Amino acid sequence: MKHVRSVVLLILPTLALLSIISDSACAQTTFISADTTINTDLNSVIIGFANTSDWLSHANGTSPTVDLVPSGSALSISEYNSSTLNVAGGSVNTFVRTFDSSRLFLTDGSIDFGVTARDQSRIHIDGGITGNLDVEGNSRLSVTGGEIESVLTTDHAVATVTGGMINDFLEADGNSVINISGGMFMCLFINDEGHINLFGMDLTAVLVDPSYLDFYTQYTLSGTLVDGTDLTGSCLNVENNGVAGFTLTDVPEPGMIVYLSTAGAMGVGTILRRRLR
Repeated sequence: MKHVRSVVLLILPTLALLSIISDSACAQTTFISADTTINTDLNSVIIGFANTSDWLSHANGTSPTVDLVPSGSALSISEYNSSTLNVAGGSVNTFVRTFDSSRLFLTDGSIDFGVTARDQSRIHIDGGITGNLDVEGNSRLSVTGGEIESVLTTDHAVATVTGGMINDFLEADGNSVINISGGMFMCLFINDEGHINLFGMDLTAVLVDPSYLDFYTQYTLSGTLVDGTDLTGSCLNVENNGVAGFTLTDVPEPGMIVYLSTAGAMGVGTILRRRLR
């Protein structure tokens, strides 16, 4: 069984229960269809529709910009129709869900359970604290700061990590790509046709266990990322299917990170590249 699957199976019942509770309390749901600031305590929030009827029929959608400030909070927030949510303080007590090419910017505050990004959404984490990030459906994630529990990408998603702290793991599944040039993490997992690109100096991966958990080939990493993070002791686990893989790219000088960020977004490393499975 894949590493992340057991985690997801534990999380999903909780999220499903929360969804049922939220859906049964539509009278307590706040619908936001115009630009606004959340500066008080709210229950569930739906951004991009004016009322329950429009939301259920996915009709008459709007694309507002909503700011969550330190004096505000919400039980949960769902975004639709290319809406924008700026979390600059305050808290979301469970999760944020983004759909329909919506955008989330987290610079301060907290999202306790985490974020689910779908339908080509864009997620930018520059500060604050959040739980698990689940990025799928051609969505894009950028992490430059903040504290995150874990990152999972799948279904052609792309994540670019240049800073921040991931307390647990990053995992690339299902034709997704994770580009890492900075930040701190404990372990990496790669499944299906996922790929992880690491950019830094003197990067190496040493084989530790060819049958870790009877499912992965496990390596230990060394060297430094572009931002100077020491990878010594970090683990890398690659599914034994012959398809999942990773790339170590040595960067001659820190100034090349601008170039590599562009190349990495395409899943390509072009400088001193060494491809390993």
